[in-house]
Amino acid sequence: MPMHISLSLRCALACLMLGLGACTTQPAGPQASTPPSGPCDVVAVPPNYDIPPARLDETMQQLAHATRCAIQFSPPTDRSFDAVPVNAVHGQVSIRQAVRQAIAGTGIVVQQETADSITLSR
Repeated sequence: MPMHISLSLRCALACLMLGLGACTTQPAGPQASTPPSGPCDVVAVPPNYDIPPARLDETMQQLAHATRCAIQFSPPTDRSFDAVPVNAVHGQVSIRQAVRQAIAGTGIVVQQETADSITLSR
């Protein structure tokens, strides 16, 4: 007994199959972004900084307190970082951008970044 399917039902089934085919998942490529996982990665509205030029230790402490992102020095026992004069930090920028703004032109560089910390060195 042959089964007769109406033309409109066949069209509906074809559209459904095509639609479901478009929903198949594919592995994430290099452009796939990972969600923020720590205080240094927070992408919600960043603070609006207005920090005047100051010593490195003072500026980094203000940035760390504002974001809970740990800012460390390498080696950790080197206190010569403390008195290095750094630039003002202005604007609504991420913690990573704020740190780079402050240290630009000082000889201090970002050595390592993780979700929870930024490590600076010479």
